[in-house]
Amino acid sequence: MIRFATWASVIALSAAAFVPIARAQLTRPSSLHVGFYQPGVANLRDYATPPAGFYIIDYNIWTKSDGYYDRNGDRVDEVDLSQIDPSLGSVNLDLDEKAYVNALVIAWVSRRLEPFGDARYVAALVPTFVSANYRVSVYPADGTNGARAEGGAGGFGDMAFIPLGLAWSFDQKFDLSFFYTVYAPTGRYETGADDNTGVGYWGHQFQVPFYVYFLDQATALAVIPTFEVNNRISGTNVRPGSRFTLEYGISQYFTEWLELMIVNAHSLQVEDDKGSDVWWRGTRLDGKDRKNTVVVGVGAWPWKERLYLSFKYARDYAVRQRFVNNTFSLTLTFVTGLLGDPAPGG
Repeated sequence: MIRFATWASVIALSAAAFVPIARAQLTRPSSLHVGFYQPGVANLRDYATPPAGFYIIDYNIWTKSDGYYDRNGDRVDEVDLSQIDPSLGSVNLDLDEKAYVNALVIAWVSRRLEPFGDARYVAALVPTFVSANYRVSVYPADGTNGARAEGGAGGFGDMAFIPLGLAWSFDQKFDLSFFYTVYAPTGRYETGADDNTGVGYWGHQFQVPFYVYFLDQATALAVIPTFEVNNRISGTNVRPGSRFTLEYGISQYFTEWLELMIVNAHSLQVEDDKGSDVWWRGTRLDGKDRKNTVVVGVGAWPWKERLYLSFKYARDYAVRQRFVNNTFSLTLTFVTGLLGDPAPGG
């Protein structure tokens, strides 16, 4: 029993392999880094060209994960511990993770800038708060008593900053934008700690969303490509591989205040993890992760042109080398009317 209690803690970090925030007592970096950007969190029209003004957007995200899938797309229910200790065999594994993230966006949109083709300049600051809990149960294959490890962490997470955003609108029929986002490792991070709230590295993100409108913009078709480049993890010689995400979907207003949206997304790692501390090279954990996500949501304007609310559900499918997530999100967008006229044509 004592031995398996020890390995339950190890696997909660082999949740280096599984739960990034819960690294138990290992001193090696996690093998699971899935990037900063998560498709489906933002509303489909959030990247469209906005009117000038000052905005406050509050994203509330609840995620539950109860299954990890390996590089072949097979669910991981068993782990061979003989690679760690030859005296140990295989154990059955039961994993469960729940998390809450609050991301508060404080954004400013300029009036049209003639020198840049009437583009609007966009800048934003996004502090985050995260809370996560995990449970790992280990059951020896021979049927003897198993063990259970659980824990959690909470606090301020990593911060995002958009220093450069440019958005163009063409006759209210087509929108094109460019966003450069920097992710700063402001969350608590220490390799091997079990209370991390950040990932421990800087990230750089590039997006070129575009929209096509029909029926006086009641219908919007959107495509949102996103590319991420990551820096080295603090205190290690590991640089997580770059990744690419492609989102596309439709938003439909049925009235002036009621919106429905459907989104599909594909996210994949396009570059191998690099560095001398990539201990998972050649193991079952070695391989580029990827996932697909489908999102459905409803939005409404209870206060016309000032307050927007949306609720969305997202489900991952066809996942490899990562968890399958079920995600619920509630978003509140407040158009303050400050620092510019928020009316169209501002």
